[in-house]
Amino acid sequence: MRKYICSFFLLIISIFLCMTNVYAESTCDYNALASLNKSAGKVKVAYNLNTISDGVYSFDISIYNITDDIYVVLTNDFDTESIMVTKSMTTDGTYTFNTTNTTDIITYSFLIKDLKYGCTNDLRNLKLVKPMYNEYSKLDICQYEDVQDFYYCQEWLTSKITLSEFGVRQKIEEAMSINNVTTTVCLNCQANNNSTDLLNQIKTYLIIGLSIGIVIDLIIIIVLLRNIRRNRI
Repeated sequence: MRKYICSFFLLIISIFLCMTNVYAESTCDYNALASLNKSAGKVKVAYNLNTISDGVYSFDISIYNITDDIYVVLTNDFDTESIMVTKSMTTDGTYTFNTTNTTDIITYSFLIKDLKYGCTNDLRNLKLVKPMYNEYSKLDICQYEDVQDFYYCQEWLTSKITLSEFGVRQKIEEAMSINNVTTTVCLNCQANNNSTDLLNQIKTYLIIGLSIGIVIDLIIIIVLLRNIRRNRI
């Protein structure tokens, strides 16, 4: 009888151990959270600016170090799009998407969650702000070396400018006055001067060519008129 009882308890213990091994990986305990937090802590986000052509840009936005035990919920404040990014969607743990939107400031959210142990709490939430192109950076007053770092002259901004062009010029002039900027090097002046010189040369050649053409036409008309008069005589 004791033999049967011992065998029964051994069977129960074996079943319990098997069940423990089967469900161990799906249990959200301290060790699971420690492992998940370690994976989540390695996730990085960044953007890269691409110049497609003169004045045409795009952004590559990447999530790095996505592993098998986590996934990332990608959202933004520009539209209602939501994407669940897992390791299977990556290339060597990196997920990248592209946007050609350069006129809006967009804040992306990257919510990292558990995919392995059944933990329901959010592990980490990262933010990334994609800047917008600043049209005022092309103003003539912004083409000087010492004002390139002034806020209103920066090419890319993470907050919108609500001022008019006149107001922006005033702010830049005020900043120049505060920083005692009186003379500085114009970064694009040489290129602009070269373009102006080329245009002036083309205009000169066109004027000379048209003048020569007009003279030739007058000579031809005079010769024709003389021939007509001679024929009448």
